Amino acid sequence: MMTGLIHPPYGLLHSPIGGLRYQLGAYSRRCINLFGSALIGYWKLDETSGTMILDSSPQGNHGTSAGLALANMALPAQIGGKAAYFDGSGGYASVFSAGLDADFNGAEGTLMAWFQATAAEWGETTLRRLLYFGEDADNRVTFQRSAANKVDVVYEADNTTEARVPDELNTANWYHLAITWCKLNDRIRVYRAGAQFGTDSTGLGTYSGGLTWAMIGATNTSPGNPFKGHIGHVMLLNREASDEEVAKVANYFQ
Repeated sequence: MMTGLIHPPYGLLHSPIGGLRYQLGAYSRRCINLFGSALIGYWKLDETSGTMILDSSPQGNHGTSAGLALANMALPAQIGGKAAYFDGSGGYASVFSAGLDADFNGAEGTLMAWFQATAAEWGETTLRRLLYFGEDADNRVTFQRSAANKVDVVYEADNTTEARVPDELNTANWYHLAITWCKLNDRIRVYRAGAQFGTDSTGLGTYSGGLTWAMIGATNTSPGNPFKGHIGHVMLLNREASDEEVAKVANYFQ
């Protein structure tokens, strides 16, 4: 739900949940300041208890989780904090809400995240979804591991599919992936480690609808195609991020 940007002292944001207050680190504050009100979802996945997934964006589009091992793995030191572990079986986070549906822009946007898995887990061939935001199978944005050591980054609008497959991801490193889409500019860009991977995709279809699912670590709440590994700092924008902005997020604002 779109609300005004709040500027409490000393970098504190006030959550609408029972007056709860939580401290944001330097990396998170920089991401929020970089994107402002265009940031319609920022799920750090750094909770240490409970089932609520807090949205650190100005919009307060919180979600819920099930079956996650919370605060399970340290993120890169420049980011700080810990990420949740998705067990490839029953773990998922759903961040869908009417507010997020209203904020989402199928014609223009950005989706990005940090993730990590062991080399053995990357070597599997089972379809596993890291992120799934979409109205239906013909209108969606998704990150998915569909072949050994590879991740497809997919934007689909009105059954017109655009995808890029980044380099093999066969180590236990943390990776940052991002996709931007813009119907007006007729282009999709995919980024790995802050740099564009491949060339622009063009010939975009017209995205129909909004969101039925907004999932982290699975396709739906069944959960379908559950991811196995760690995910953190998922960001969703209602506009196309620039090359420079994606590079800053992926490279700790260097």
